Amino acid sequence: MAFLTAENIQTIKDSRSGGGYFATKTIPDNEGVKVRFLGNAINGVGGWRDGKPVRFEIRPKRDEFDLSTLDPTRDFNTKEFSGPGKLKDFIAAVLWNYSTESIQIFEITQVSIQDAMIALLQNEDWGDVTQYDVTIQKIVKSGRTDYKLLPSPNDKGKLSKTIETAFDETFVDLTKLYSGEDPFKAG
Repeated sequence: MAFLTAENIQTIKDSRSGGGYFATKTIPDNEGVKVRFLGNAINGVGGWRDGKPVRFEIRPKRDEFDLSTLDPTRDFNTKEFSGPGKLKDFIAAVLWNYSTESIQIFEITQVSIQDAMIALLQNEDWGDVTQYDVTIQKIVKSGRTDYKLLPSPNDKGKLSKTIETAFDETFVDLTKLYSGEDPFKAG
């Protein structure tokens, strides 16, 4: 018997990187990660309560959800708590991460990434972001972190068999994010 099986090693790696979730904090400063968005995205609003995500398809009214129950907001750049919790708009999408060679969910809360994605979607030369690879670039300058999306015209419209097979064989139901269920578990 081996010290650690390949399955055990993968489990350890997955738990370190947030499992099946893509996190911008894993992008090295002033570098980028190439990804391919797959399938349809969802959007909504979300926040954190007791260290766990809470998400809604549409922004709840004040009498439907008490914002004061959310965890305090932490400033991304300073890491300091900067006030009461709040709900942020998000776009959740399935992607292929070329660095980890895996299917992941990316919950996009960064306005700069959302705006760049919308600009690509509305650009007649680029359009549907599932039709080409995109590099998500993390730019850190003077203590401030910003993001850019760089579309890649190589293989526009084509999807490798490896990615296609992985996507077909991986169950993902993004709508389970709204109920706090595991989007990777069927049933």
